[in-house]
Amino acid sequence: MSLATENLYDQVLQLAIVHNLSATEIHGELLISSGDPIPHLRTIQRWVREMTRRKDSDEWNLGGSNILEAREVIPVLEVIIVRSRGEICTVTQQEAKWIGLIAASAPGLHKWNVWVLARLYQIREYQGARVDDLDAFLAFTPWIDAQAYKNYLRAIELGLVSMIPMYRYFLGDR
Repeated sequence: MSLATENLYDQVLQLAIVHNLSATEIHGELLISSGDPIPHLRTIQRWVREMTRRKDSDEWNLGGSNILEAREVIPVLEVIIVRSRGEICTVTQQEAKWIGLIAASAPGLHKWNVWVLARLYQIREYQGARVDDLDAFLAFTPWIDAQAYKNYLRAIELGLVSMIPMYRYFLGDR
């Protein structure tokens, strides 16, 4: 994928996961906001199909969870319900697994970002794709402070790790 295509893919990813927009809505947003050529609607539909929430496992509930999930999923679920304005009130068991693992591995990462990152792990798992960039993001903890952020950027510059999708979404412009 070219850099321009990767940037567009990141935009589509963010609009699909964070804003829960359909492929048609995303295509419309990109037509309005992007100065660059955008992919055909069918390409965006294919990308969004790869990104959408999967109901490939049962809904998670507190009674069927382990202690790690119970401690980590409940606060994340609260943020999901509030940020989605009640459109998403549950997570799947698969999402709960990733939420528990990420929240336990990423102290200080905002609860909403825990869920978004869990969704990225799920997408990769579904696609059979590598997750080393996501793991490295967690390892460097660039959201913690300026030094951790600099260390992460330096590792990217040196080619030690790859930048995660939606990098600016997670860390902003510092």
